[in-house]
Amino acid sequence: MNTNSLIKYFLALLPIFIGIYLLFYLESNGILTSESSHRGKLSVMTLALGLFGSLRAYSFLNKR
Repeated sequence: MNTNSLIKYFLALLPIFIGIYLLFYLESNGILTSESSHRGKLSVMTLALGLFGSLRAYSFLNKR
């Protein structure tokens, strides 16, 4: 693996890392608590958007 491909993989994983950090930030600051309504739906949507963004970024960066 060369440096260029490692940078592409890191950029492709960036959306899911942002989604995971966003959930961590919301929970650690008490914004998203276990008593919050629709907490599960918000968590699933955040992670799904992160995964979809990572897939789109990976496919965009690996076009030939």
